[in-house]
Amino acid sequence: MSDLVAHTTSPARDAFKFSYILWAFLFVLYVDVINGISFAYELYLEGDLLWLGPTLVAFFAWLFFIASNAIKVRWRRMLSVTVAPFLGALPVVAFAYLGVTPDRLRFEYHKSDFLKDVEDSAAAHGHPVLINWSWGEIAGGFGGSTLGFDLIYDETDQIASPANDLVRRIPKPIVRSATA
Repeated sequence: MSDLVAHTTSPARDAFKFSYILWAFLFVLYVDVINGISFAYELYLEGDLLWLGPTLVAFFAWLFFIASNAIKVRWRRMLSVTVAPFLGALPVVAFAYLGVTPDRLRFEYHKSDFLKDVEDSAAAHGHPVLINWSWGEIAGGFGGSTLGFDLIYDETDQIASPANDLVRRIPKPIVRSATA
């Protein structure tokens, strides 16, 4: 009788585990936040090492747990390990679709500073105001070029409008038909 009670109260060895999805979500969120921080503070190699090392370890651990559960014939647990990274990434993708990204959070955090800079520039130089803030860089690696990103405040849209002397109107080609 006690063996029957112990057998019925013990957890099932082959069950779908939602905790794997939670761990995968936390890991994908960690990588997304670390990428945002390394971009904002221009932590070229250091920022990459903060997410690349754990990602490689997580990938090989993921493959190990898939193989281990397949060998032990735990199909439900193997399925939960297999789909966990994809289901764990869905909330982060949904956040990005809704506009909640590390860049957006950084912008909202510093928005009052940007508006203060605009007011100071308008007071010092008058209107229209054109301000260019450095937003971050992506390093090109060994001997490669870097790619810089800027945040621009432009009241007159002079950056979006092409200069008149640079705009050339290209005439449409004349098409003549061969029919008489």
